[in-house]
Amino acid sequence: MDSPTETIKRPSLIRRVTKRPSAPYVVLVIIGVLLANVLPLSKVVDNTPFENRIHLQTNTPDTWMRGFYTIDPNDGFTAEALGKAALRSWLHGDVPYWNSNEGLGTPLAGEMQSGAFSPFVVLMAFHRGLLFEHVLLEMIAGIATLLFLRRLKIHMVAATACALLFALNGTHAWLTNAVFAPIAFLPVVLLGVERAVERAKHGDPAGFGLIAIGLGLSLVAGFPEIAYIDALLVALWSVIRLFDLPRNQRLALLRKLGAGAILGAMLAAPALIAFADFLGQANVGGHAGGFAESSLQSGYLFTVLMPYASGPVLGSLNGSAGEFWSSVGGYLGTGIVVLALYGVLERRFRRAKVVLALFALAILARVFGIIHLLITLWNTVPGIDRTAFFRYSPPALAFATVILAAFGLDRICRGDRRWRDLGIAAGVSIVLLMAAGLQARTAVRVVTDLADRHVISLISIVGASLIAVVLLACIALAPRTTATRFIAAGVVVFEAIVLFALPQMSAARNIALDQQPILFLHANLGTQRFYSLGPIAPNYGSYLGLAQLNVNDLPTPKRWDAYVAANLSQNADPSNFTGTYSPAANLPDSLHQFYANITGYTAAGVRYLLVARDSVPVADAGEFGLHKVFTSPTTDIFELSGVQTYFSSDSCTLTYSDRSEVSADCPKASTLTRLELSMPGWTAEVNGNDVAVTTIRETFQGVALPAGTSTVTFDFQPPRIRLAWIACFVAVLLLVGTHLESVRQRFRGVRRVISLSSARRAPPA
Repeated sequence: MDSPTETIKRPSLIRRVTKRPSAPYVVLVIIGVLLANVLPLSKVVDNTPFENRIHLQTNTPDTWMRGFYTIDPNDGFTAEALGKAALRSWLHGDVPYWNSNEGLGTPLAGEMQSGAFSPFVVLMAFHRGLLFEHVLLEMIAGIATLLFLRRLKIHMVAATACALLFALNGTHAWLTNAVFAPIAFLPVVLLGVERAVERAKHGDPAGFGLIAIGLGLSLVAGFPEIAYIDALLVALWSVIRLFDLPRNQRLALLRKLGAGAILGAMLAAPALIAFADFLGQANVGGHAGGFAESSLQSGYLFTVLMPYASGPVLGSLNGSAGEFWSSVGGYLGTGIVVLALYGVLERRFRRAKVVLALFALAILARVFGIIHLLITLWNTVPGIDRTAFFRYSPPALAFATVILAAFGLDRICRGDRRWRDLGIAAGVSIVLLMAAGLQARTAVRVVTDLADRHVISLISIVGASLIAVVLLACIALAPRTTATRFIAAGVVVFEAIVLFALPQMSAARNIALDQQPILFLHANLGTQRFYSLGPIAPNYGSYLGLAQLNVNDLPTPKRWDAYVAANLSQNADPSNFTGTYSPAANLPDSLHQFYANITGYTAAGVRYLLVARDSVPVADAGEFGLHKVFTSPTTDIFELSGVQTYFSSDSCTLTYSDRSEVSADCPKASTLTRLELSMPGWTAEVNGNDVAVTTIRETFQGVALPAGTSTVTFDFQPPRIRLAWIACFVAVLLLVGTHLESVRQRFRGVRRVISLSSARRAPPA
């Protein structure tokens, strides 16, 4: 007779999630992130890049505090503008491989900063989509950090507080461009490593899925430098955890780590292949090795503890302050450092803590150029000499320090006080604060354009000192009262929220925009291009779906760089072809370069020139064949004469309404010229038959046309992209299949246990 079994009914996903012990603390992390972003979310301030960057403001908005809400304006020029362009392509049913609205056309997915293949690009459907994306990523970063720290047996209060420390880290606070996007997935991958360690202990064949998903999302997020440097911390942690296991379990963990890394790369293969193909045709600026020896000034080391001791973000650009703000990538804060000092002294996980502490110190020394030998050693790591390490390593530094701080706060929560450890932590903290304070007082002498600089410096020093005193007091009193855990956690979270939110006080309020130039261009531009000397900033043509010659981007196609130098300006940086920036003061500015090279603009299909209202005399413009066709409160628009059409042919009649298809009626064989940048990956069909795409005038595209009527279509796909999509789909299938098999095995095990239990309870026959 068969043993009786019980019917198993799995609870719903929502019920299973809400029943977990960590659920209330996850809610606290979400609340903390929302609280830190309450000013922009409630529209009290406006940090939407579109309003701040497009250069169509009709008023001078007021702010509560001097400075800017972010360091890098590419939150608008690349992250927002190109992200919007990528979403538009998806919504039109096209994979966003190419962007015709920037320069003479350029790869979009291969440029990476658009995050074209990131699932979060859908948020760009909202006007404040970039803000919503950032808040969501902060939540993911915090929740993943919380779950990771709980795997290390960190007290729930300590794990929650330190989760918020990473969610609101210094890079998130200061850099809101594409740098922001991959950071959240560092703790996701590390959580995956911990899951792999657990599965290796139990002999479970699965356990690599979260590594693959986190790595894949990090790679497609839009900033490879951050993803790569974060991966170094993941590799370091993986080695640490590998040697924590018995020898007989290490091979199993290695297999899971390898599988996760390979599948993660396969998931991101379309983005990686598009990026790699573009790099072969691109100018990468300082990433060709120009950053190998670069570092921040050691005189600003105090900002690691006291980030605003020399003033608000970009509050002063005098002397060394301007150089610092243009290169820095984040901060830590005082509370996290004090807790990390106490945490590293504990004997638990001693080897891991020592390695993490050395890793953090090595990053700091490299970032600030303290020990030149370390710069040389870091540059031996493949690819590091091609990254702006001084700017993009702070997220890895922050997470390594968060882990150490979590152990320190955990000691307070457990009432673990050791006077020797407290004495060392207090002594080192005092030395660091005194050194930072002296440095800060020296640095503020440079920012002479900041009237209240001494008051700001004093407040920062006193505030940091009070935080350190409270935390050290909590350590001393930890065995006596459990209140110390909440006080210490509250202090570090309060510091994190304040430091994160302060730049928001510099965001503008009540911005009014002039929409008329946008409406005019939508009605009249067609398939031609416009060039701006101010209004509608670079790349916002991509945001608006308008072809704009201006470029503010990196990498850029080499053919574009050559065209700029030969035909558009002898005083311009092709990757920063903004119409407002002229590198050499002794050469003509952008307007006069435009006049001198006007035939290069007309040959590129530029129909309109946009300038600030009344900044260009009509008579002067008329001498070069320009006539004013539009004026608004912010903008004058001049029309050029003799502009080449987007499609042209010597002897054919052409009919077209977009850039991808043209109908031609030719009395004899001819050549079609298309004003789109020629690059590998472009294909064309004439009446459904493949034809070669040639390069015209070393820049544009050409196709041979037969006599008679024909229809020509164009398409761009990065070479080898089909193999990349196959790899991506195979990875998805493997991950889904492995997960389902793992669930099936666990469910079968539960059924077996219940069946045996029921058999024991059954009465004898």
